[in-house]
Amino acid sequence: MQPHNSQPQSLGSLFSANIFGNHANVSASVKPIRKPKNTPATRTEKVTFTSLVEDVQPVMAVHPYINSTAFAATMDNYRLYIAKYNEMVEEINIEIEKENAAVRTFIATGKMNEVQKQFSKIFLLRNKNKETKEYNELVAEFNKDRGNVLEKRKHLTVKYASEIVFQQMIYLYSIQLQKTSNEYLKLGVTETSPVRQMEVNAHHITNLKRNEVHSINVCRATIRNHRKRLEEAGVFVDYLFRGHKTGLKMHVSSQILVVFDAKTQLLTSTDNQAVTSQRRKEVTDNNEDTRTIKSNINKRENGQADFPLKGTATPDFSFVFYKSIQVQSSEPQTPGGGENVKVSKTLSEKLETSVLHNQNFAEKLANGDYNGYKRIDKRILYKEATYGTMGREEFKTLIVQEFFKNAAKLYRGKTPFVGSWKKAINTYMEKLFTVNNGNVHLYKKELMVDKLDEMIWRLNNAQKWFLKTGINPLYPSDYFDFTRTEKKEIGFEYTKLAYKNHLKYIEDKPKLAKAVVKKSTIRKTGINHAKKFDMKVNAFFKNRIELPELIEYVDKNLPENYLQKLSDTLLKVSTKYTC
Repeated sequence: MQPHNSQPQSLGSLFSANIFGNHANVSASVKPIRKPKNTPATRTEKVTFTSLVEDVQPVMAVHPYINSTAFAATMDNYRLYIAKYNEMVEEINIEIEKENAAVRTFIATGKMNEVQKQFSKIFLLRNKNKETKEYNELVAEFNKDRGNVLEKRKHLTVKYASEIVFQQMIYLYSIQLQKTSNEYLKLGVTETSPVRQMEVNAHHITNLKRNEVHSINVCRATIRNHRKRLEEAGVFVDYLFRGHKTGLKMHVSSQILVVFDAKTQLLTSTDNQAVTSQRRKEVTDNNEDTRTIKSNINKRENGQADFPLKGTATPDFSFVFYKSIQVQSSEPQTPGGGENVKVSKTLSEKLETSVLHNQNFAEKLANGDYNGYKRIDKRILYKEATYGTMGREEFKTLIVQEFFKNAAKLYRGKTPFVGSWKKAINTYMEKLFTVNNGNVHLYKKELMVDKLDEMIWRLNNAQKWFLKTGINPLYPSDYFDFTRTEKKEIGFEYTKLAYKNHLKYIEDKPKLAKAVVKKSTIRKTGINHAKKFDMKVNAFFKNRIELPELIEYVDKNLPENYLQKLSDTLLKVSTKYTC
């Protein structure tokens, strides 16, 4: 344990000793865990000419940025490098053409035997997907063993379109470097280290826009093909694969890449020699994370008691409607032989029997015979409306009486006189199911059933309101008056507003459910992000991950505000680990 020093230390001096490799001289409270199973995969370089990548090392800098000057210098180096590479490709293709000409001459002589032909087919079938360099090496071995019977492939030059793709990659790379360097500046890191690898993600490149227009209108497969060609040319080295859901990691060849070091205020090349001196220029970060949360709030009027504006009543749909139908006599009758056969009544006949004269119906309502009535199953009414034989006027009378049978529950314990019920029934028979101010009658019976369903919902809603407020309903002749449309008049017509709000609530219900789920998801996601952030910060101080890995994880997997507070969190937590 080192002696305690009361002088404050910066986090950069604490971790800058070997920030990209060895552990800092900090005590660890737990043992480092083993490496995860999903270790990034590497492979051998696929460069065409190995001489181009020999002794190539990453560019070294403290706080690297790619500003406009560094970008221009990088593109100049790229053009010179590609021109040299294409010349080398043309030279080797000349040699390949000479060898292929000798193969074609041998084949033209007709001296190939059956064994050579069959082995050639097998070779082509097995190795058709090999890269050009590897394929040509296998062809050379095959021709050496089996005779000069297979042609080599010619290497492809890097076309001008690859330069445009490379520009987009460097632009995105500049944003990646900027985020990492900004954190290094906040933490006070002052040690020179290799620049971070470039993350190549075809999806990000194809979706890159400037002024709402795609920078390059190509597909992801095209981007991958250009990346593959540049890798063969040696522009990209140190391939690192981390799974199909994340981008590849590669270094840009130090023969091409030029960065601006904010620490030295100089442009650096492969030898870390100054090209020119200039002030740092910020690179614009166009990544922005925004979201909009909409809340739907239902408002109610203040003041006197009102019908509820939302909520549903659950009518009883029991299949019990024979209560008002006269019971048939069960005594046997013995008429003539032709009348001994019993014929059951049809649905239409049963419903017709249930219809009463308006005077008798009003008397039954006044006597309270329907105070506990349960409505006819609407499926029965729809069946009659579609396939039944009842006339329009008879069916209308059935619907009106069905409505008032359900309305009788509003007057339980009350004694409205017969004339009041009779007046309300006559009014509904005259004005219900008419349009254009009563000039046109509604003839479609299915629509009558729909209207009945609406009115029964309004009755149930009104009953709840009367029970809640303790207000007694007006006499039926007044309560069911079509002219009572205002709130203070306490008429049945005002319940149309409640039904309209009910329909709107049903329509908006999926949206409200989605809003609740969205808020819940955002809340839980925020909690998970905080847990992940704390877990990674603790892993960093316990020497399980390094600083570049921490910055990259926070940048790629957490919201932008976590990257903004990363340096402050590290500086705050680092005081617990100082000795």
